[in-house]
Amino acid sequence: MAPDNPIFNLFAAGGVVMFPLLAFSILASALIIERVIFWLRLGSYQNSVVYEAINLYRDNNVVGTFECLRKKTDLPIVRIFLGRCISAG
Repeated sequence: MAPDNPIFNLFAAGGVVMFPLLAFSILASALIIERVIFWLRLGSYQNSVVYEAINLYRDNNVVGTFECLRKKTDLPIVRIFLGRCISAG
């Protein structure tokens, strides 16, 4: 890198501390992107499960609703629904 490069000048002024800052900034950005992708995928999958459960419930198929929800207990929204239904009596 040439000494007149602004990034080089920034790292030269910051010293050794700049390298861990750069590494952790890249790591944090990668983790944020991964979590955004995870939640977007989960949200679209959860929506289909919720619509299926609500349609079963609207058809007065309570047993079918619980069976549908119990198959998908790995989803956060399903655990919330089941927890509320169980606590309601």
